[in-house]
Amino acid sequence: MVLILLGLIAKQSIDELTINKFGHFVKGPEFKSQKGIFYHFRTNTAILPDGRIVIFGNYSGGVNNLKYKTEIYDPKRNTLEVIDILPDKDWQYAGVNIGYNILIYTFKYPTKNTSEHELCLYDIQKRKVVKEYGKIPLYPWAVLQNRYIVICNTRYSQEDKIYSNPVTAILILDTKTGEMRKLTEFYKQNSPDWVEPLDDKRVFVYYRFFSSYVVNIKTGDVKNVGNSLYSRVYPVLVKLNNSDILILGGRSESRSDFHLNCNTTAEIFDSKTLKFKPAGQMTMPRCSLFSSGFSATLMNDGRVLIAGGHNYRNNYIFSFSGPKILKSTEIYDPKTNTFTQSANLKIARVKPHMILLKNGDIFVHNGYALPAENCYRKTTEIFKVNKRR
Repeated sequence: MVLILLGLIAKQSIDELTINKFGHFVKGPEFKSQKGIFYHFRTNTAILPDGRIVIFGNYSGGVNNLKYKTEIYDPKRNTLEVIDILPDKDWQYAGVNIGYNILIYTFKYPTKNTSEHELCLYDIQKRKVVKEYGKIPLYPWAVLQNRYIVICNTRYSQEDKIYSNPVTAILILDTKTGEMRKLTEFYKQNSPDWVEPLDDKRVFVYYRFFSSYVVNIKTGDVKNVGNSLYSRVYPVLVKLNNSDILILGGRSESRSDFHLNCNTTAEIFDSKTLKFKPAGQMTMPRCSLFSSGFSATLMNDGRVLIAGGHNYRNNYIFSFSGPKILKSTEIYDPKTNTFTQSANLKIARVKPHMILLKNGDIFVHNGYALPAENCYRKTTEIFKVNKRR
């Protein structure tokens, strides 16, 4: 019995050494404003030139009129500071920043099938709006050349009451002149799931059910690059150092939001050949019910850290226990095209957000735990990366 116990302890120690070989997680500061920072869009953070991280939290109107204040994380002091931005407006952060200027997307919820959307530039040092761009059709997706903002707007035919003929327009906003121009349109498509810059001229527009596109913002040329290799809903995309796009996980394609079948598949969109190719299998199926439930971020050495999400292979509607929330993480190495299990998060998280710090460590915040919808994590943690020798 003693030998068995010693054997189990030895095995556990070996397992811990194995998963901790890339690094380990340590506790970070807790959010101070109310119940934490509400995570709504794909990204709601801005990385300032001095290394601090602005984590935007204000959101009101759609979720029981809750409001969360913005907080700034200082990696040097490992502290969170509460600030208030545009307190008199319902707003959502747009997800891009240029230096210390933050792009803020403000909106009012629809009344009589209309809604108002405005865009402004906010100076985080002066703590005030420095430029207003007026009304825009939808929130921005990506920034190119530290100047051009790519905006995707999906609209529908006025005659088509059931919205079966959507049109997605690509618009470009010049932040120096304030000029906005329509670049191109995709017909018979839904809103894109992801828009990622390939370089300073091209963007990759990804759709989960339809063909994806590469758009040249200089010439307006559009190339249909076909469908991804695997049927998947709500995957996570990460741009690699060579400008290729890594596409991860998600659940198997199903028009029913109650069919959860997380998968391990991964693929690469090659930025040179504009083709999709396989990229090995993740160590754990990862997905979520309504959106991209896990997180992935590029590390300083070119590898990718993947964390959290749901792990489920069943029909959600008939489950009493619900999907398992993951603490596990893994590392993708593009040199070997392999995934390896890494250290566990301190707390299981669905929809966590991870930000690469200047020193190479990774800051993890937010994420929630079912079944309570408002159970957003106040805690944060930092992945302390073991430096390669």
